[in-house]
Amino acid sequence: MKLTKPQQLIYDIEKTIGGPVAVMCGIMTVDKLCPEEDVVAAIKKLYETNETLNYRLDVSAPEPQMYYKSPEDREVKVIRVESLSELDAIGKAEAAKPFDMNGWLSDLTAIIHPNGYGMVIKVHHLLGDAWS
Repeated sequence: MKLTKPQQLIYDIEKTIGGPVAVMCGIMTVDKLCPEEDVVAAIKKLYETNETLNYRLDVSAPEPQMYYKSPEDREVKVIRVESLSELDAIGKAEAAKPFDMNGWLSDLTAIIHPNGYGMVIKVHHLLGDAWS
């Protein structure tokens, strides 16, 4: 699908400055122990039930296009931390990483900590605004 005018403006700005201007990133945690495989399965379920999380950008055409790709190809990265105080640095690092402009426009990462679990939720502005 073609980008909307606001999406095209965001894309053009990022292309011009060579980096991200529109990344939304947050971390949520739960103080309840849960097996790692269950956390990964829950994140995969989020991908399966939320179509918007499975859009990619294709910039090889004359005009950039977003397209849906089945979530079965999604891999879930797992980060283990020793304390919740490490999460601020992880969130800042994830938010600073630009999205591959020929790749997924969202990323959910599992977090395992001594008292529970959580996830890093990172979404490109092209997906997470009222214009998309």
